[in-house]
Amino acid sequence: MQQLQQFKFYDLGAKLYGVFNLRNHGRVADLFGPLTDAQKSLDALIKGDPIELKLAKGEASKLLTQISALFDKYFIDKTNRQLRFPSGEEKVDPQELALIQLALEKFESALAAELSRIVVYPAVQRGIYSSVDLIENAHLALPESAQAYVSAAAKRELDSAGRAIGFELGTAATVHALRALETVTVSYYELFAAPLTGRNERNLTTYLRKLAALADEEDLKTRPDQRLVQLLTQIKDSYRNPVMHADAIVEVGTAASLFGLVTSAIAQIAEQIAAHQEPQAKASSTAAAESSTVISPMMPDEAKPGLMETDDGEDVYDFRISQAG
Repeated sequence: MQQLQQFKFYDLGAKLYGVFNLRNHGRVADLFGPLTDAQKSLDALIKGDPIELKLAKGEASKLLTQISALFDKYFIDKTNRQLRFPSGEEKVDPQELALIQLALEKFESALAAELSRIVVYPAVQRGIYSSVDLIENAHLALPESAQAYVSAAAKRELDSAGRAIGFELGTAATVHALRALETVTVSYYELFAAPLTGRNERNLTTYLRKLAALADEEDLKTRPDQRLVQLLTQIKDSYRNPVMHADAIVEVGTAASLFGLVTSAIAQIAEQIAAHQEPQAKASSTAAAESSTVISPMMPDEAKPGLMETDDGEDVYDFRISQAG
């Protein structure tokens, strides 16, 4: 989805009508800037910026052709096709400007018909979330510290949920927010148990039931946070189960509240994932360091690997590590 830059339409009109600015008084020298700007803006519109023209493209191309022809006549040397600058007193043929104005009026009519077929809706702010943030980067509602521990799939779901809230699609926003939560819940579950292989088991209800059971296992060295599991279960019971019914409709205000609740829960999950992964990474790094052989002149002679004695009695180190054993 591409954001429509409405100001470009105003800028286009200003550039096109700049050709007929009364301050020019028909002097050729005064038309260099207006003609250049009009060609540039019109060419961009024909190429699809800010919208892809259909009905008005033909009239836009005709208008550009006439403006370009007028520019070439007065500012391009016919012999070497280089820019030339006319004298300050040279005048523009009024008939030529009249033809361009007629082409402009035809283009205006075609553009008005074109724009009347384009569906544009305003996206207003929802609570503390601006419309731009909701529509483009809703996953940034998560704390920066949580971003690295949330999968790209979950972030895409959050972006879709935010976009749906921005366009008042409450039910769709709820579904996407819950999908994001389920994706992150899977990662949380796999911190404590092996991935579920059964197709029928891979759903939010099963994951939360197993997480609750693991949270009650006092013999486990690490186990899920019972309060977090209770929060996730509450979200499931209050939002996910009801929205599964075909006749369920979620208002956009309720969806926005759920979005905040889901991002809070995901942030807590990410925090706990980080707390479990960082000690493991540190332990792995320590184990790797301990398994490395460090040769130091301070070590006893019998402990120095590869220690050899030369003919003149000096000790040297053989850094070649034997592969035997």
